[in-house]
Amino acid sequence: MFKRKNVENHSEMRKIQYSGKSSFTLALPKKWVINQKLKAGDQLSVTTDGTNNLILSSEKKKTYVKKQTNILLDETSEKGHIERKIIATYISGYNQIHIRSKHKRMTPQQRSIIKKLVRDKLVGTEIIEDSNLIISIQVILDPSELNIENTLRRMSVITQGMHGDIIYAIKKHDIEMCKEIIRTDDDVDRFGLYVIRQLRFSLENDNSLELANSVDKIYCLGYRMIAKSLERIADHASLMGQQLMSLNKPLPKSILVQLDEFSEFSRGNLEKSMRALVNKDYKLADKVVTTCLEAPKKELKILNSDFKMTKDQDACVVSILEHIRRVSDYSADIGEVVLNLTIDENLKKQ
Repeated sequence: MFKRKNVENHSEMRKIQYSGKSSFTLALPKKWVINQKLKAGDQLSVTTDGTNNLILSSEKKKTYVKKQTNILLDETSEKGHIERKIIATYISGYNQIHIRSKHKRMTPQQRSIIKKLVRDKLVGTEIIEDSNLIISIQVILDPSELNIENTLRRMSVITQGMHGDIIYAIKKHDIEMCKEIIRTDDDVDRFGLYVIRQLRFSLENDNSLELANSVDKIYCLGYRMIAKSLERIADHASLMGQQLMSLNKPLPKSILVQLDEFSEFSRGNLEKSMRALVNKDYKLADKVVTTCLEAPKKELKILNSDFKMTKDQDACVVSILEHIRRVSDYSADIGEVVLNLTIDENLKKQ
């Protein structure tokens, strides 16, 4: 009925058969049918993955394997080593992470580091066991429950809020608000790690397209680049907060208006680039990239203005302007990613 050719990666070449007046049929491998516990009359889902490939899956297979692992610590394991190892296992898709010491007991400092990391950096996790002998981390958030685009949008909203708040803090010389902005940067980092975890899940699971809110593999690289850009934009708000905290005197009012206008320009570019992403809008993304090219000119115009400031104030303004301009730079990067993701549809509409 069909011609088969085995290859090293266990794929098979099968001949399409013509059936009836208008149907094409393809025989399924018997071993696959048996492994899936399928029988005649069962239904299969047929999905196109965006690269002209068809993915067959049964309703019984709309699950994913939950992985668990163990991490062994030395008494000398320091903060950076512990955090990097736990984050790496989280990103790699492990659902249970059991942390033990090679010398039976963990130090109080190590336990504190682990619990703070779970609380501050890992979205959707809980500590389900906590003792001197072991700390077990459980990822309780199912990968199908939080859409990646919504996560990116949430990162964008938080980031735009940080930049709006830092301008207010500069106007009022509000040190407490600066501290809050610096703390908020952790929230963006948390969502960034979650995006990486979700993207890896989509790439590793053959049936991920059959799960609700999963990501088409063709978008994975673009989403990773966007998440990184949003993290960088948040970092610039945090850096402005740190810089303002070291400034003894408030900036003169004459410069504040221009800083506010420049920040509003860059924040607008970020908002539009994310709107282009959500709506898959090629034209808007192209417009954002063009508009962002004006940012260096606006920065230079303010730098060339004549303001009476101390050396510390002048250095602070130069740094703040660079941070604000970088928001537009990263917004242009996001816009370019959207252009790359939507070019096929745009060409079809020409």
